[in-house]
Amino acid sequence: MWNVFEANAMAPKGGKVRSESKARAARKNGKQGGRKRTRTLVETIMRRQLSRDQQIELREAFMQLTATEQETFRKFYGLPLRGPKRGKKYVPPPIFYPNTLDGVRPTKTGKRMRHILKKFRLIGRYLLAGS
Repeated sequence: MWNVFEANAMAPKGGKVRSESKARAARKNGKQGGRKRTRTLVETIMRRQLSRDQQIELREAFMQLTATEQETFRKFYGLPLRGPKRGKKYVPPPIFYPNTLDGVRPTKTGKRMRHILKKFRLIGRYLLAGS
C-alpha cells in the first residue's frame, strides 16, 4: 500500500540544495534590489498580457471609477495620490499610467478593494471587447 509519509521522505530535496554559486547569485540579486518586474501594473490587475494600445485604453477604465475609488486604488498600489506642491496650491493628481512597473503588489485585499478591482476588470474587459 502506498504511504504518503514514505513518499515525502523519498522525495527529491531540490529546494534544500544550497550550492555556493546559488548563494552568490541570490546575494547579488538581493543587493541589486531583486528581480526586475516584467509585467505592468495593469497586466497584473487584469491577469493577462496586454499590448501597449490596450494598456492605454485601460486608462479610461480607471477614469470611470469614482473619485474615492480612484484614491483607494492609488493608495492600495502605492501610487502618488497628489501632484507636487507649487506654492500654496496643489496640482491635480497625475493621470493613472497603466503601463507603469512601479507600485506595490499587495496580496491581501479587503472587501472594498476587491469590489473596486472587480469593477475595474469589468469595465476594462468591456472596453477591450469594444475595440
